[in-house]
Amino acid sequence: MPGRDLAFLTAIPDPEGVIDGLIAAVAPEEWDTLNTREAFYDRHDVSQATRASRDSAPGPGAVALYAVPESRSMAPHDAAPVLLSYLDVVAQGYLDVFGESGLDRFLETTDGWEVPFLDDRAEPLYPRAQPLAPDTRDRVDAALAARGRVPRRP
Repeated sequence: MPGRDLAFLTAIPDPEGVIDGLIAAVAPEEWDTLNTREAFYDRHDVSQATRASRDSAPGPGAVALYAVPESRSMAPHDAAPVLLSYLDVVAQGYLDVFGESGLDRFLETTDGWEVPFLDDRAEPLYPRAQPLAPDTRDRVDAALAARGRVPRRP
């Protein structure tokens, strides 16, 4: 994306698609902070397209999704790769919340595996990087290898 040296993961509209996700309550006074953190994304109201699981009880208010606008989107490339520390956080989140089948669905339904990845695990560049459980790291590495991807080292 112009103005960024790193790639973003984003949702792409697909009328036939379904993704696992979470609905997080955001207090009115917290929207400015969240919008600042997600400044490279546009916020979209997806209330009508959201199908809550039977275990969830969304409260009142709109459901929003942040996505990179197509006009500012660019494919990751050698100078702007996907950070492995970023992919790790996403993978760990899917595993923690949706279990192994959720992580598998994420890996199977995500496009763009042909792009460059940067292995920044030793010194993460992603500001919200988290330590990754060894078995999850192995699953991420196996998923990349199965798609012919070997992250380059910094």
